[in-house]
Amino acid sequence: MLKSLKEYLGLVRNAFKRFPVAIAFAILTPIALSYFYYNADSNPPHLIQKIFISWCFTYPVEAMFIALTTSLIQESRKSSSKLPQILSSVSWLVISIILVYLVHTPDYYNFRSILKTIICIYVISFVVLSSGILFIKDENRLWNFQKKNFESMTTAITATIILTILTSIAFDLMSLKITEYHSIIFYLFFYSVFSIFCMAGIPRIDESLDETPSLKVLKIIIKSKRFNIPINLNKFLILPLYAAYAIFVFNYSITALCKWRFDLEGILDHASFLTIIISALNTYFYPALISSKPSFEKTFARIIPYTNIPIIITMTIGIVERISEYGISENRLYYLGINLFFFIYTVIRIIPKIIPTKYTVIIFCTIFTALMIGPINAIDVTRNVWLSNIKENLTAEGYNTFPLSEEDSKTFFANLWKKDEHKASILASQVRILHSRHDEKLYQYFPENRNLADITKKARTISSTVKNDKIHTMPKSFSKAGLTKK
Repeated sequence: MLKSLKEYLGLVRNAFKRFPVAIAFAILTPIALSYFYYNADSNPPHLIQKIFISWCFTYPVEAMFIALTTSLIQESRKSSSKLPQILSSVSWLVISIILVYLVHTPDYYNFRSILKTIICIYVISFVVLSSGILFIKDENRLWNFQKKNFESMTTAITATIILTILTSIAFDLMSLKITEYHSIIFYLFFYSVFSIFCMAGIPRIDESLDETPSLKVLKIIIKSKRFNIPINLNKFLILPLYAAYAIFVFNYSITALCKWRFDLEGILDHASFLTIIISALNTYFYPALISSKPSFEKTFARIIPYTNIPIIITMTIGIVERISEYGISENRLYYLGINLFFFIYTVIRIIPKIIPTKYTVIIFCTIFTALMIGPINAIDVTRNVWLSNIKENLTAEGYNTFPLSEEDSKTFFANLWKKDEHKASILASQVRILHSRHDEKLYQYFPENRNLADITKKARTISSTVKNDKIHTMPKSFSKAGLTKK
């Protein structure tokens, strides 16, 4: 135990030598996030103060990712130059300041674009860093790298939990109120200590990754004086659990198709979880897949991607049905992009000779970037489709002079509600959402300084109000005696 502790502390010390810049940002992160936490609800009068508060949240974590990725790339190329670290760190500093400055713009679409750019940078950098595709080309070495990283992360989580418990006990013995420091402790241990522990376990990009991938079959052995029975957990635990969930998802898909009711959120949850399980199991069984020897694990790993097909088909039909019924929306485009990635990933898993599996990371980043900030991103496509729909409906009703007056707008929606309630409800919803975003292009067709949410509402007559809501119906329990004056 003591020897293992000394070895781990040696790895931590070595991490300070291998990744000095990344660890410096890991230490800076809790300080910056604590400042953001205590000032996030404040409303400083100066723009510079607002920018600095937002910058404290945006800059340090991504700076740590970039510094760590740069160090690993240099290590893979056996370079000791300081220039790449300086360039990457300064570049992100400048970019983060510009992004944080632009995020305070009053324009809704600029704000969303910048915010999504920041999210996109974070997600892609984390995915690329954790996958290792930038600094490891060989798939066997990549698997060894990911395996050792997973082991180091498990160790880091355990070490962080133990250290957090010990710190809490120390605070209690010193009679300090943890509630006053809970946020700082959380940031410190999660972002700083956990990050350093994870870095300590990252394997060097050298000969240590050249070993042939080997699968350790999970087994438990039941021993007694008369017999010794080994039980393969892959067969008798992992397979039954996966089969049970796969059957449940299949039944869920068939039920949705038979009833023709598609809960896209529920379908997405099951499709995502099933894809994650398939990815984890295929990664775990990778040594069996590349082995020339037949085995249960190899057969199991080749079959499980097929179980993803029913939920993907159901999701595809659900998205198409929802779009054909209600039109394009931002969320439906996100569902479509996610569904496309699930389809490509499943095909690659079923037929791995088409594209090496490691390139699924590149495909994911491409689809994610296209949906978030690409030239055909979800929010811009939705906006253009909605504005085109508004113009088409106005032209179909004979309106050619824009923007409409308040009276003309009310007349237009009143007539549309009478002709086609389904179309009117969709159009009214689109107008209300664009109006809530203060979309300037919307005001080319409708009056700007008017309550469009009220204008687009369905007009309700007194007869329909009485029929539907019964607001004029006298309750049976109402007594005339109650009105008499005492």
